[in-house]
Amino acid sequence: MTVDQLLLTATRSAQLTAALANTGIPDPLAACLAEAEADVARFTAGYTLEEDAVTSFVRPLALRKAYALCGPVPSDIEKEHQSALEELRAIAEGKRLNLPRADTGQQKPSGAWGSDTQVPMRTDET
Repeated sequence: MTVDQLLLTATRSAQLTAALANTGIPDPLAACLAEAEADVARFTAGYTLEEDAVTSFVRPLALRKAYALCGPVPSDIEKEHQSALEELRAIAEGKRLNLPRADTGQQKPSGAWGSDTQVPMRTDET
């Protein structure tokens, strides 16, 4: 995701960039984006999401991070952040059954409780 995808007006982007200048981070908006992308990846690990869905989660998380670094978070930004966070938590908890699981390439451990592999029962009494 790029800073342009935050959908900020030129004026708002300039204001945020100026307000974040004191953080010491060379490109603070890009840093907020990278952190938000990592957060979304962590919450959605194991699931396949469309790119637009990921963007819709990253945007409010990145914007809240940026605003929180430079002052009070506007109520509309906070509301969008909370909504995205609630949905991400539901995904992480496995409550969104309509989302396809990602193929991780990992195999289930053989003989584990609840696995597909059945452990043969012993028939002799020795």
